[in-house]
Amino acid sequence: MFTFAFWTLFQMLVYIAIAPLLLGRLRWAKARLQGQQGPPLFQPYYDLWKLMQRQPIIPDTASWVFSAVPIIVLACYISLGLVTPFFFLPNPNQNWPRIDLLVLVYLLVVPHFALGLAGMDAGTPITGLGSAREMFMQLLTEPALILTVYAMTLTTNTTSLTGVLLFNRDKQLKGLSDSDLQQAFLVNSLIFMALFLIVLAEAGRLPFDNPGTHLELTMVGKAIELEYAGYHLAMLDLAEALRLTFLLNLLLNFIFPFAMAFETAPYAVEDLGPNVWWVLFYPFKLFLMVLLLAGWESFNSRVRLRMVSNYSSWALFFSLVAVLVIVFNLRISSN
Repeated sequence: MFTFAFWTLFQMLVYIAIAPLLLGRLRWAKARLQGQQGPPLFQPYYDLWKLMQRQPIIPDTASWVFSAVPIIVLACYISLGLVTPFFFLPNPNQNWPRIDLLVLVYLLVVPHFALGLAGMDAGTPITGLGSAREMFMQLLTEPALILTVYAMTLTTNTTSLTGVLLFNRDKQLKGLSDSDLQQAFLVNSLIFMALFLIVLAEAGRLPFDNPGTHLELTMVGKAIELEYAGYHLAMLDLAEALRLTFLLNLLLNFIFPFAMAFETAPYAVEDLGPNVWWVLFYPFKLFLMVLLLAGWESFNSRVRLRMVSNYSSWALFFSLVAVLVIVFNLRISSN
């Protein structure tokens, strides 16, 4: 239990510390790909420090909900760091606490719901428009997210994210027969494509949203943040960085679960050397994902709001086909 507590706290601290750097790296990479100099890599840290020293401004029409929302949003994304394996997988033979995948879904959905309430509570036209768009985006994304989680549980026979990653890790390292390999490749490819579109929608990235826009009428979640200032805005900015880091990590570990530190036995000395390398390699994996995301956003533009449903429909289609393929194969194997 001590080992589990140590790795959990260590992963959470790394997750919080590296999140602003990841956001700064993304902005810098996008600017360089567009032929611009771009902001400094550590600019998000400077912005957070500056905002934390300022007092918030609360609208006269707002209630206590407006002030509570930044705390709720930040708490949800920090909680994701406590329950998610980022670069360490425990020994499956040990009785580790397991976190259900639906808990992760709730922790992802609650911040969007809270931001929608804050936008309506502020009472301004722009924040009301942002709240409506935020809820609309969630309405399009949640069915695909639930179906993708269901496909993962059907494939791995577990509702734990740690169990899903351990299953994929063993499957990739031990090898499969040709038929099982083809089935696993098809299912994982469908889940990955659905998860990729869901990550873009949840993180508010292109083509669903453009977080770098300065046009109020084109904003989604950022329109709500226009009413925030001071340390309230700092909490929301940190939450945005944590959200992006978590989602990229989820996508990365689903593809390469073997590239994580792993405990073969409790307090195994032989694990120390390889695990140190995997932990040190973790930031470079995330930075590679950031470069790929920067390339994606450099060659894509934000679509009109009524066209967003086309992308979310593809995510729903991929997840539904993955579920049908898994159920069909289970019926064949049972007969």
